[in-house]
Amino acid sequence: MIVTDSFTIAEYLDAKYPSRPLFPDDSRAIFSVLAHWINTNVMTSLLQLAVAILPDILDDRSQDWFLKSRSSMYKKDPRQVCQGEERTKTWLSLWKGLDRLAEHLSRNGSSDFIIGRSITYADFLLAALFIWAQKVPTTCDPGMVTLWDGIKDRNDGRWMRFMGTIDEFRKNEG
Repeated sequence: MIVTDSFTIAEYLDAKYPSRPLFPDDSRAIFSVLAHWINTNVMTSLLQLAVAILPDILDDRSQDWFLKSRSSMYKKDPRQVCQGEERTKTWLSLWKGLDRLAEHLSRNGSSDFIIGRSITYADFLLAALFIWAQKVPTTCDPGMVTLWDGIKDRNDGRWMRFMGTIDEFRKNEG
């Protein structure tokens, strides 16, 4: 059996390693809502921004599969997806989602984690998206080297600080 849903994997890890909960205090329901919100308001835009770029960074075999599957999905060459005004609107949508998330997180005071002082599933989900954005190069967006360049300084550098906190956790705990 292959499990690809990160929420299901996190639930398994939570059960297997109860001393390091990803879902503290029976909070799976709220984390399910958070995951849906992050996927809808952050991941969807990031994926749209990456579609046109990905064929150029994949190996030949993966590129062939990607072009065929995404051409069928988008009914056009994926390298033509999310260009021009559509790309601008997608960036604006991503930034709007990040702005709303930052506004909510500001209620936590100085904590950089989503739930407060403890790292949880929601932090790992957002961090995974940001790590991915750091790896995806962009030639479609002037002044940017990777998609991360369009995110890291947003909201007064909150996302750069967030990733610094995640990096510290990875060094000390990972």
